[in-house]
Amino acid sequence: HDTGIGVAQYGEGIYIGSSGDPGRPLDFAVTDNQVLNNHFGPNVRAEGVDVKEGADRTIIRGNFFDGTGSEFGPGTGSLVEIIANDVIVDSNFFQFGDINAVSFVRPVTRTMSGNIMTRNQIDLRDNWQAQRGTSIPYGFQFQFGTTAPVPGALIACNNVMITGLLSDLPCTVYP
Repeated sequence: HDTGIGVAQYGEGIYIGSSGDPGRPLDFAVTDNQVLNNHFGPNVRAEGVDVKEGADRTIIRGNFFDGTGSEFGPGTGSLVEIIANDVIVDSNFFQFGDINAVSFVRPVTRTMSGNIMTRNQIDLRDNWQAQRGTSIPYGFQFQFGTTAPVPGALIACNNVMITGLLSDLPCTVYP
């Protein structure tokens, strides 16, 4: 809790991988990570978990994300951000936050594939942007500029959306 006090965009709870920015090349060897049974927040100003390109086969399971005090702006905007492949987000609880529970960002060097979102509970009431009427809070949002299904990211219909919309793309029946 209480990260990013000086600069919100550097306030991640857990940062897995490398940004690929100049001087920070992508690292495709940061694989097989597990983020299990943690409590993130309040006041994690950026993402609770930020999974960068190359941090493949990451499991995010059984966590509680309290987005109270998160900020929406450059470098921030969801409780979890995913740019990697084969990421499983399973059995987490997301509440509050700016603006989405989980955001998918288009990878720079390859096509996104194999991500599964299943059995999560999401309550985005008190969402900062939604209160101001400027955006719809999503449980899962694809920042690809597309309305077509993204092959490589499965949003299971067994996710429970308490307040907000499940996704900007349709869900899929999944065990």
